[in-house]
Amino acid sequence: MMWLAEAKTQGRRWIAALALATVSALSVAADEPSAAEKAVFMTPHLAGFKAPGVLHYNYRETAADQSPIEDTADLSIENDEDASYRISARYLSGERQLALPVVSKAQSNPVILYFLEQDVRQMHADLGGATNYFRRHIRMALANSADVAPVQFTLDGAAHEGTRIRILPFIDVPKIERMKGQEAKQYEFIVSPSVPGGIYELRSGVPDKDGRLTHEITLTLNSEGS
Repeated sequence: MMWLAEAKTQGRRWIAALALATVSALSVAADEPSAAEKAVFMTPHLAGFKAPGVLHYNYRETAADQSPIEDTADLSIENDEDASYRISARYLSGERQLALPVVSKAQSNPVILYFLEQDVRQMHADLGGATNYFRRHIRMALANSADVAPVQFTLDGAAHEGTRIRILPFIDVPKIERMKGQEAKQYEFIVSPSVPGGIYELRSGVPDKDGRLTHEITLTLNSEGS
């Protein structure tokens, strides 16, 4: 996985450390990153994390006429140099599990990248086409058309404040028939400095023409295991 960014800072090189494949540079972002890009990729989500420790996330996938799939993702975090972290991960299990490298000198939480990588690989399997095509449209949506708003949520009975980022990356793609009914696919990211690891929930969903979700994936922080 190489969600390659052309950034000048470590934060903008948000995927270079996750070299699972080599792709061409994506020149889709403006010189100044958007609020959505900053919130999702450039915020030091791990600031203040007391390492060594483990972040646990619950994965749930639902689809029409299928039994729900439940799984987990675990990020083991150790201190690294310059107030950064070294992260090893087990993201999902069995045939769904991603093979992931150890990430060094991390400050942002790479679980977002794992979530998106698993998502685009699944789209590639379902729709065909290059994974870079899907990555590019997700990145463009974060740079140009994201909805960013404050949000409140409850975790283990405690109220938290955070930021919700929503995008519809494929709604206006050329040759929309290639999306095979997934053109309205939506993504939601909820980030908050008040939860361990800075990421509360990640979500993708495909609605039908009436707005009902026919396929949904959520990845939610399990703070009891963090």
